[in-house]
Amino acid sequence: MLVQPTLRAALLAAAALCALAGAAAATATPDELGLASQAHHNAWREGMLTGSAAAGAGRGRHMLVDLAAIPEKPGLSDEVDIGIITAFSPEVQSVLDRMDSILGKKTYSGRAFFIGKLGKKTVAVTTSGESMVNAALTTQLFCDKFVSKLVFSGIAGGVDPSNNIGDVVIPATWIQPHQQRYIRPLESSKYFYYPGKGATITDDTFKQLASGEYASFTRPGTDQCTASLSLAKLAAYKKSGVVTTGFALPIPVQILTSGLDIFKGTVPAKFNIYVDPGLLATAKKVASTVKLSRSYTVPGTNTTFTLGTIPKIKVGGVGMSSSTFVDNAEYRKDLYETLKAESCDMESTAFIQVCATNKKACIVIRSLSDLAGGDADGNQVSNFFGLASYHSSLVLTALVKAA
Repeated sequence: MLVQPTLRAALLAAAALCALAGAAAATATPDELGLASQAHHNAWREGMLTGSAAAGAGRGRHMLVDLAAIPEKPGLSDEVDIGIITAFSPEVQSVLDRMDSILGKKTYSGRAFFIGKLGKKTVAVTTSGESMVNAALTTQLFCDKFVSKLVFSGIAGGVDPSNNIGDVVIPATWIQPHQQRYIRPLESSKYFYYPGKGATITDDTFKQLASGEYASFTRPGTDQCTASLSLAKLAAYKKSGVVTTGFALPIPVQILTSGLDIFKGTVPAKFNIYVDPGLLATAKKVASTVKLSRSYTVPGTNTTFTLGTIPKIKVGGVGMSSSTFVDNAEYRKDLYETLKAESCDMESTAFIQVCATNKKACIVIRSLSDLAGGDADGNQVSNFFGLASYHSSLVLTALVKAA
């Protein structure tokens, strides 16, 4: 690493905490955090979020890079092999820790782009900030300023009940089900109805499932109407329009790749936006070469957490993004049963959409920091964002070197 971290603050904090907690390693499950363990983690968390100090040193020990020490170098080439975007500080720190050298940074629109080497590849790394809008803005900046393939790396909530904290998912397709149309109740019944089928709206405007029904979501308390409809009347409504049991129906996002797309009779739009097949194939090849550990030692401390299962890497399936932080077991269940989503986050689909518009090869790597409401004893993101950021960066490193 060419840029040396500033160790003083984190080492002093870690030393003080270790004096309190003792030198013996502590073992905790995700839901059994001791006070000393939490104190250690909070000190490291503060350093990670501010990017102001380093906790630990050396390859593979979550070294924190002193971001302020990286010089601004406007003359650095914009020709890079891979562009890497993360959402917040711990994610970008984990990526920078994996780099062999950092040559400098270039700043555009309030975003620092760190340029250096990851293996033999020249990469540019930045952080977007959380949210779909921030992700879209940053991705477009990358497309405008740099010549490269693009990867988004970070943490996510697990939706598929077979996934666990620490797992890494690399979906083949991305959706944003909160791009929605809210439709009206049907005759005070438990159904909802959209009357535009045929003349003003095509059958595939709403997402139709394999069962023939349309994907829809609702909120508790909004389906209290109980008026009955005869089977004949219900069949007539289904023939003339879209009938659902939920008022919120996902609709496709517009993908504009030509200056005249917006003027077409049917504007190009998709529910499912696919990652680059070449990068996905590379991800499948390298997945078996990356070993993820059950044990996680908080940097700069002797505190170790042990996951309940050995983390796995899953390539393929569906990822979802929205502007909502999902931490609700009922909605998580609906997402999986309706859309078979592997994970949920607040940036990836916006990233994929902008890449599709700019015809850029792209892929997303996410490691699970929590279970989106499925956590037994409260959301675990504050305890495992460091582990998840690290796991994602390990898979990212293997992918970049092989791409």
